[in-house]
Amino acid sequence: MIVPSIRDYVVAKASGRNVFYVGASDDNGRIADAALKVKAVAKSWWGLDIDRRIVTDEFTDSILIADLNGDFSFDVKGVDLVIMTEVLEHLVSPANTLRRLAESFPGCDFLGSVPNGMAIGRVFMGLLSPSMYNWQDGRHMMLFNPNTLRNTLKFAGMDELRIIPYEQRRSLRWFTKFRPDFASGYIIEAKLPNVKSRK
Repeated sequence: MIVPSIRDYVVAKASGRNVFYVGASDDNGRIADAALKVKAVAKSWWGLDIDRRIVTDEFTDSILIADLNGDFSFDVKGVDLVIMTEVLEHLVSPANTLRRLAESFPGCDFLGSVPNGMAIGRVFMGLLSPSMYNWQDGRHMMLFNPNTLRNTLKFAGMDELRIIPYEQRRSLRWFTKFRPDFASGYIIEAKLPNVKSRK
């Protein structure tokens, strides 16, 4: 789920853009609220997800279905912004997926977010009980921290990289302002690398 501060940030950045929205569904097989809000302000919008339930009459022409852990390519023209919030941590190889996305959208602006595996709340819960440190739903493949996130993005060839910490707990914002390594998560702004397609 995308916290409101990330959703609002992404919607503002998507205004007037040609958007390819990765991870467009919610957990109930519907278009996610954040994806709909982006669609409302975007110049054009395509959604991508693994969940086929989101393909309805209303979205037949603008939804693509693919497993980002597999082999994929997209023939969508005119995209200038790829949005991928709270998706990278679900992937077997995030760097490989980003490189594959770059084959379809070389040099395109990228906006994403990930939770922080070293968030102060998560670390505190892990001190109480190691099992409480685990991800809640069992679908997360990666635990990012600032260093592993930056290394993954650099390995993927991302350019003009900017990582912005966010804190969803108001009571901890004073702390994570000075210690961003323990923030709830990170917003990513970058450019996908200019790579040639394998097609």
